[in-house]
Amino acid sequence: MTVKPEALVYGCNPVQNRARQLLLQPHFAVTIATSLPGALALISGKRFDLILLDDSVAEADCLTILEAVHELLPIQTKVLSLCREPGRFRLSAPHEGLAAASAAEILHKAAAMTGIRIPGDVPFPQPPCSKSRGNLSDG
Repeated sequence: MTVKPEALVYGCNPVQNRARQLLLQPHFAVTIATSLPGALALISGKRFDLILLDDSVAEADCLTILEAVHELLPIQTKVLSLCREPGRFRLSAPHEGLAAASAAEILHKAAAMTGIRIPGDVPFPQPPCSKSRGNLSDG
């Protein structure tokens, strides 16, 4: 039996936390934090492969979590920040942000960041983000 990667989901919305837990649980060992002190206590006491920051968390709290990850956790810990707008925190590798994502996109990104393969998973095509709606020509 393969050991599941450890994931911490930190968010202030209990419904979203439960949805993220149900989404990740088949593939990750999921721990939930609903407050900054709770998340920091978990980070200081356990190694996580992935920390998922929900978009319900205040920006200052997210930055505090990022600082704690850099100070306390091994280099392989990755942070995936869900946000309403792209580039909210300007995360640098190995951390990433994901704007307005579906459940499938969140699961796919979490799996890719931790190096796991989800049975039956196929890569999502990447949209042509660099082109604006008004200018779709290559010329």
